[in-house]
Amino acid sequence: MKRDPIYGLDFIRFSAACAVVFWHLGYRFFDGDATRIRKMIDGLPPGTPPFTDWTQWGWIGVQIFFAISGFIITYSTHDTSPWNFFERRIGRLIPGIIICSIIIIGIDIYIWDLPIHGEVGKLARSFAFYPSGPWIAPQYWTLPVEVAFYGLVWLFVLINRTDRMEWLALGILVISGLYWTANILFGFSLRADIANIFMLNYGIYFSFGIALSLITSGKKSCYPYIIMAFSSLIAIRQIQYSLKKYGLDDPNYISWSIPYLIWVFSVGAIFISIIKRRAFSKFVDKNPVVGKVSRTLGLATYPLYLIHIHVGGAAATGLIRSVVNPIIAVILGGIICVPFSIITAIYGEPPLRRLVVSSLRRARNFVPLERIKSLSQSSGTRHL
Repeated sequence: MKRDPIYGLDFIRFSAACAVVFWHLGYRFFDGDATRIRKMIDGLPPGTPPFTDWTQWGWIGVQIFFAISGFIITYSTHDTSPWNFFERRIGRLIPGIIICSIIIIGIDIYIWDLPIHGEVGKLARSFAFYPSGPWIAPQYWTLPVEVAFYGLVWLFVLINRTDRMEWLALGILVISGLYWTANILFGFSLRADIANIFMLNYGIYFSFGIALSLITSGKKSCYPYIIMAFSSLIAIRQIQYSLKKYGLDDPNYISWSIPYLIWVFSVGAIFISIIKRRAFSKFVDKNPVVGKVSRTLGLATYPLYLIHIHVGGAAATGLIRSVVNPIIAVILGGIICVPFSIITAIYGEPPLRRLVVSSLRRARNFVPLERIKSLSQSSGTRHL
């Protein structure tokens, strides 16, 4: 069955990436407590950012990413095999990491004079999707979370139960819900890397995305609606926790309401993009430039997320050294990140992706995934 492209998701995903860029460059660059991120810029005086009301909520872009990922990965499991799923995910992740890591290491060494031997360990952790830092760039912490989710979905593809993805959504929702309930009642929390890799911290957003995919694919069940409702409720606590982590909670008003409303508005936009995908496709057919822009921005989202701190910081540093106003320098640094990301996505990633995918296909004969799948299916049949 042919699946309609969902053009609106590209714009939403790019907007979420821009929110994260605003957060790091427009807020954390000025934040004296963000010690590692402030190492990526030179000459910017710490203090309260002049546009703090706009940029202090940008971190919610990550939660939006996770919800979109939950939807897209579930959406992509239709008529796929374990190896094809693995191939597509690796082919999507690795080329961007290779190119962006080269850019990041170059900036670290030639602009901030960081030792090469220190970069090697961070690079290894980044390529291994290791759950604990330091990584080659601070924002790489989300990649192990994504990979952990991909692994869970891959298991459902392996046992040929992608028609029961609500089980995965419910399982993630339950363990994440219990974790946040214990946090509310007893102040219980785990180390961030452990909570992240086991879907305890951000699992509710992936569950929401899975449920959204099930609803829009015509799944006739009440479970997706229950999952979305409880995920949205638990998200309040997760957002409150993030506010405290970043020192943004304010006892004088309900500070979680703003990022929460941004998240609700974003998932509402995702839902509209999905249910109106055919109407959008017809519009794009008549206006192909819109489709090209949408696809370009969607592809540029990943490299923009990976390189914005370093490229934006390097550009801003150069401008500040040229006696440009620091605020203008930071704004221009953020703008410069976009063409860098587009060039990486259009010209850098595709040839590397072809190389990675062709290598995986050659290795396919040495990894008996199809044999494992047939054994798991026959075992499941014997238990029915």
